[in-house]
Amino acid sequence: MATGGRRRPLAGAIDWFGPAIALAVALAAGTRAEAAEVLRFEVRRDGAPIGHHQVTVTGDDSGRTVAVEIVLEVRIAWITVYRYRHDNLERWLDGRLVALDSRTDDNGTRHRVTVRPTADGTALRIDGSAGVIAAAPDVATTTYWDRRVFDADRVRLIDTQTGAVRAVTVEQRSRADREVLGRTVAADRLRLGGALDSLLWYGPTDQWIGMHFTFDRSDITYHRAIPPTG
Repeated sequence: MATGGRRRPLAGAIDWFGPAIALAVALAAGTRAEAAEVLRFEVRRDGAPIGHHQVTVTGDDSGRTVAVEIVLEVRIAWITVYRYRHDNLERWLDGRLVALDSRTDDNGTRHRVTVRPTADGTALRIDGSAGVIAAAPDVATTTYWDRRVFDADRVRLIDTQTGAVRAVTVEQRSRADREVLGRTVAADRLRLGGALDSLLWYGPTDQWIGMHFTFDRSDITYHRAIPPTG
């Protein structure tokens, strides 16, 4: 996140995100009979709401689609000083990532990431603003929905904004109460280190329920919210 920047025309945003949105709609239509798990968060900067982060998971370990939408806006008085939009669509088969397409507008700086298996299926080819990278086929992503990713103390995650592969460590595991949608639950708290210095919370059923990190001297916190209907 950064401050400053100018407002981008709406038409440009539609041109940029349109194909990703169309792909998400097509996949959703193909799996509409399956129940979707929707994890929506209100994102706060130093306690003030600045937008939302929503993850929609459809399917099971044999075949799963994960769609992510992040929309943030920081204002000072009535002036918008920062905008962020991220759309990411992942396809998983038998617990492994087989496709990823993301687009990001970070206050006017645009990123695009595509991930596909190599021709021989022994690796994943990542094409993003961090360059073209080959990664092990069991690599995960920075979408956080799957608690099992952090069963190991050291993991490698694809940064879904840039395509870089981040080496992440689980520095501490503890139990802590967490308020979720008006009630208190016993949660697992994970402190991440390495390339991602943050806190994650997961509920009794391993559902992602919270996050905290510091960015540009601001505290960014995630709080579960009720998804919109309709």
